[in-house]
Amino acid sequence: MAQLSKALVISSVSSIASLLETQYNDIKQRLSDVANLSSKEKADLQAASTKVKYFTGLAYLISTNEKAVSALYYIVKNTKAEPTDLLKEIAVNSYSLNKFGFIISSISNGFYNYDLSDMSASNIMAILDFITTDKTKFTMRQYRDQMTSHKEKADKKADSGFTQTNQALKLCERLGIVSYTSGKISLGYGEYKINSENDLVKYLKSVFTKDKETQKELDLAIAE
Repeated sequence: MAQLSKALVISSVSSIASLLETQYNDIKQRLSDVANLSSKEKADLQAASTKVKYFTGLAYLISTNEKAVSALYYIVKNTKAEPTDLLKEIAVNSYSLNKFGFIISSISNGFYNYDLSDMSASNIMAILDFITTDKTKFTMRQYRDQMTSHKEKADKKADSGFTQTNQALKLCERLGIVSYTSGKISLGYGEYKINSENDLVKYLKSVFTKDKETQKELDLAIAE
């Protein structure tokens, strides 16, 4: 991988956003003369449109907000992946893309809350709660309870199983925020630890607790 820098992160986002826009336009062109789209064709078109929406927004945030750039830099650093490869991977999974976008937009705002336009926001808000309150270990059931607490405040139905919990934690693992330690995941008994010493977790905490000194130190550590 080329030496990681803010400039590389910014150019990678722009590159993937452009690629997704091209793919979306190609699909629209291919289907433009189809009178009645099949369910699959409609799904493909919607998926392509959603990817463009999120990456256009991400490209804008990255070009206008330093905190968003720093967070994405540390995400790429944690995953040890090429920036474009990671972004393509995120784009493939609509669930990951949605949660990834929520993290970056929340960082750029400096706060997060439950937005009724994103019914699954609580699924990633739980880990942000744990980080800002210095929690170091937790179980899947504790994670689901934290998700539920946000949903109940908005009068939304809580999840009965652990599918949403598992998906959220898989993304957190992929981004290097948490590590699985023990327990049977399929039954909801998985146990995890927060990787509190890595720079991404430190940066997330500094943003949401308004710790400007830590933010400054981490920003200065990023290679230009």
